[in-house]
Amino acid sequence: MNQWLFPICNFAFKRTLDIFSDFSVEGKENIPTVGPVLIVSNHLSNVDPAIVAAVITRKPMFLAKKEIFQNKLFDFLLRSYGAYPVVRGRADIRALNWAEKQLNLGRTIIMFPEGTRSKTGGLLDGKLGVAKLAADTGATIVPIGIAGSESLQNVLKVLAPVSKLRIKIGHSFKINKDRCIAREAYKSATKEIMLKIALQLPDSYRGQYKNAENFPFDYITDIK
Repeated sequence: MNQWLFPICNFAFKRTLDIFSDFSVEGKENIPTVGPVLIVSNHLSNVDPAIVAAVITRKPMFLAKKEIFQNKLFDFLLRSYGAYPVVRGRADIRALNWAEKQLNLGRTIIMFPEGTRSKTGGLLDGKLGVAKLAADTGATIVPIGIAGSESLQNVLKVLAPVSKLRIKIGHSFKINKDRCIAREAYKSATKEIMLKIALQLPDSYRGQYKNAENFPFDYITDIK
């Protein structure tokens, strides 16, 4: 995939954030410089993919809802940015195969495990695709917490993202592949991934994943 549009948009959006937003990032040093990486984040607004791309130190690719690819011009521009369509609400094997191929090539994928934006601001249930993808590829997972982007629901806000944005990038980890051999194990691994995201968020954004500090992690391993 030729991401000719990404560096242009990413540069412009970074400058726009600097101008319009009260914007801070913690933990940039936690992004691995080599190897396949899955960036996982909570999802509050349409602008979140651009926000995450702007704060990490690698060129990412994305899975985005299929509906926004219907227009031929949008399809061309989105793919040139690095996005690939995914059908929400079910396991989209074609999209997962695409993401697996990119990770096997050592690339970076941004995914939002909730599968949709949270209307309440709190974390929703995570979908199993991220855990399976990480287990199958051996990709390193990096959790990110976004606070403040819920005021940027209109995609046109990318032009003027006026908001108080706080981004926290957590320590990387991997799925214990040997333990993920059944659907129930993937469910447990997915819960642990969501808890890792919750740990990067203020309490008011954690939703059903409150008290994440007290949860034992059995299906993932931190990378020292």
